[in-house]
Amino acid sequence: MKLSQFNFKLPQELIALYPNSVYHEIHNEKGEKEMSRLTRRDECRLMILHKKSGTIDLYRKDKKGKPVKGDYLQFRDVIDYFDEGDTFIFNDTKVFPARLYGMKEKTDARLKCFCCANSIKRCASGMFW
Repeated sequence: MKLSQFNFKLPQELIALYPNSVYHEIHNEKGEKEMSRLTRRDECRLMILHKKSGTIDLYRKDKKGKPVKGDYLQFRDVIDYFDEGDTFIFNDTKVFPARLYGMKEKTDARLKCFCCANSIKRCASGMFW
């Protein structure tokens, strides 16, 4: 298998920066209105790549099979794309916290470091600005 087999065009605006959340208005103990955020992982968007045709599905389809713009597929719909004998590969990798923030003691200058790699000596290399 070649890495180039995983190349596809993904529009920048479709890259998730945060998990999908639903906001609800609730009343606290004092009777004041507050916004409560509920994050459901199964409601994240789903992209389906059809191997044979090379086409990508992002939207649910109407009764005629036409995509409905704005009505995105969700992860919970993934089961609709499986047949008996299909294999599902889970990617359970984690992103490590690569941004470190600090302040110089003498000057109170703010520092931000983005760690790009770890060396054998377990010393982080990074970019400072």
